[in-house]
Amino acid sequence: MKRPWKQWAVLFAALALVSLGLACSGARSAATPVPGIENVQKSTAQTRSYRVELWVGPTVTMPASMMSAAMTTEDQGHPVNHHLEVHLYDKNNARVIGGEIPNVSITEESSGTRRTLTNITACQTLRHREIEPHFGDNLYLSSGRHTITVGVGDESASFDVSL
Repeated sequence: MKRPWKQWAVLFAALALVSLGLACSGARSAATPVPGIENVQKSTAQTRSYRVELWVGPTVTMPASMMSAAMTTEDQGHPVNHHLEVHLYDKNNARVIGGEIPNVSITEESSGTRRTLTNITACQTLRHREIEPHFGDNLYLSSGRHTITVGVGDESASFDVSL
């Protein structure tokens, strides 16, 4: 004896799971916390060709195998107190860009002082069983407002960060 209702029940359950997955996989807004990492500010901007994500949070220690250079431990005569990550994506197809190291400059708004970070390096993080390439380093940032500019080729994105 055939039981077609069981086939329909299985199909309905599969469609419900797919729908739930799609509903939960939307893009994050510019000010959402990063899951599994506390006290991280995440901002997103777009250039002509790229979607750029900037993450600023507490310092991190990464194994040497996950980086192309050593992390900074002292910056501007101060021990580092933040970690900065740049995630680059192709704006048209959302593919991760891993080959172009971005230029990063920081302007401290209270003094107008601008500096370029010289140790931004390619890093990899294991997230959800996939290697996620990004660029980053530890650095010292004073309390207050900063404008962080990320340049890739002739394109740039600016982010306002308050600490």
